[in-house]
Amino acid sequence: MLLFLVAARPKPETPAAREQARLCLAQDGDEGVAHCRLALETGLEPEHASVVNGVLATKLAAAQRWEEAAAALEEWCRLAPADPEPRRRLADVLLFGLGRAEEAANRLQEAVQLTPDDAANWGALGIALASALRYDEALQAFDAALRLEPAFFDLRPASRAVAEAARERKGWPPPS
Repeated sequence: MLLFLVAARPKPETPAAREQARLCLAQDGDEGVAHCRLALETGLEPEHASVVNGVLATKLAAAQRWEEAAAALEEWCRLAPADPEPRRRLADVLLFGLGRAEEAANRLQEAVQLTPDDAANWGALGIALASALRYDEALQAFDAALRLEPAFFDLRPASRAVAEAARERKGWPPPS
């Protein structure tokens, strides 16, 4: 007896799912979150689901629902494996919303691998590594940002302060 395994194909995107995605974009707060979730549950094409996950994460972060925002961004990362943007946004939520510097650094290392010529990703990685008390690696990341963009710190005084603190082996922000 021969068995053939067929990969499950996603359901085609429906007008109802597209309408929920439209409402997701148009509505704020919990109502917008509900429409985003319904659009995703109803079934969207992967590229549309990526957009909706990004919008959902933004709405959740605005409400300081950090774990849920991280989950939405994790899904966006899964749907867009070659896109550094969801990894960078996830790192922001992990670092600044949840205080998980190591996880943020891991996601930023993925973003850097995808776009090694992006100074902003290197700088963000430097901040995450410094927050994880990995000072030497943080300084290497900041150096990479400066090689790519010599004026990197000119418009980013907070990044400069983090790099200076890392050079002195001090955490950032300094204790008040």
